[in-house]
Amino acid sequence: MRDERLLITARKQWDRLSDYRLRRERYKNYTFGKQWGDTVRTSDGRIMTEGEYLSESGNKPYTNNLIRQLVKAIVGRYRTVSADNKRYAGEEAERNNLSELDARALEEFLISGGCVQRTVMDRRGGAKMEKWVDNVNPGRFFCTMPEDPRGYDLTMAGMAHDLRFGELVRRFGGWSGHSAIDLGRIYRLTSEGMAFGREMSDIELIGSGFYSAETAGKCRIFEIWTIDYSKPGKASQPLWQCRWLAPDGTVIADYPSPYRHGSHPYVMKFYPLLDGEIHPFVEDIIDQQRFINRIVVLMDRMLSSSAKGVLLYPVDQLPRGWNFDRISELWAKSNSIIPVRGQGIMPQQVIHSGLQEGAWKLLDLQMKMMESVSGIGDALLGRNLGGNAGAEKYEQAMKNSSISIADLTESFESFVKQRDIKLKGI
Repeated sequence: MRDERLLITARKQWDRLSDYRLRRERYKNYTFGKQWGDTVRTSDGRIMTEGEYLSESGNKPYTNNLIRQLVKAIVGRYRTVSADNKRYAGEEAERNNLSELDARALEEFLISGGCVQRTVMDRRGGAKMEKWVDNVNPGRFFCTMPEDPRGYDLTMAGMAHDLRFGELVRRFGGWSGHSAIDLGRIYRLTSEGMAFGREMSDIELIGSGFYSAETAGKCRIFEIWTIDYSKPGKASQPLWQCRWLAPDGTVIADYPSPYRHGSHPYVMKFYPLLDGEIHPFVEDIIDQQRFINRIVVLMDRMLSSSAKGVLLYPVDQLPRGWNFDRISELWAKSNSIIPVRGQGIMPQQVIHSGLQEGAWKLLDLQMKMMESVSGIGDALLGRNLGGNAGAEKYEQAMKNSSISIADLTESFESFVKQRDIKLKGI
């Protein structure tokens, strides 16, 4: 059985998140130091990255990555508070290493404005069925974008899985009557990797980014959860149904939610979700980061091109029997004496620092602006606290610094609480 309509619907939701995925990639690059990758159009009409343009102009694209430090400060603060509160005590949290998973989810939340986890019952490393939590790459996730920040208006959620053929057979062999041979017909192994055995009429399979696996030799399969409505008697009851589809629309597995909570296994949080829009923490500070990088490049250009200790020596002041090589040698040494005739223009050293001092002041201003825009102060970064600062003063500074990011951290905390509730209801 094939369900091309459901697959096309899932593709539409995937496409609606395409702008989010593009912005996520840009924000991720900025966070991890790739900050000259935005494209520009040159005066002669060519398109190149800002880094390539700077290099072509004879400048070095220096990066002073402050975004990464701010992200690390927030994640570090979260882990410290969680450890103090013993947030991740217990066998289930330790088995899943939830402290690490949530730290990485928070990092994703700060960078892209969204984080997704999947809670399932599974056998991993043993025969016992246990509760497991996995972070989901937002680049593989799709859903009907909710307008309710709690996600109550969600009607579809799913993700693309890339599995090796053996794992595909182990997990789905026998479902819906599909044998290993049937799965082999759907996913045909070739010497180049994994291809598809069936032809599709109006769905492009290879190279679309949605239908094809990211890694050669793996099979892409879609886990799609949709909400259906049954009417037992006079009541209308919402039920979540799961279907696993191959890229050609073949239904590999089909079953209602097996969980006690009766819903899908995903937990997601998008920020701030005002009118359905996503605007992460990193988005607010990218322009400041770009300005700082430009100032650093400008300062390097001024340092390399400005006069630094140049000696202006009038030719008519050169002593008899001397040459400029001897003058240069003595000028470079301390305690040297260079005779001059004592009339006319005297030798003088040129040191031009006015522009550099102005650039330093501008850089300092932008660094302070970065702190103001991000809301991350010295206390949260653990710097410039002063040796005489008492514990009470430090705690107050930390509290004040935390207020500006309280909305972010509380929003993420609601995500964690929602995950814990869903985990209990499996």
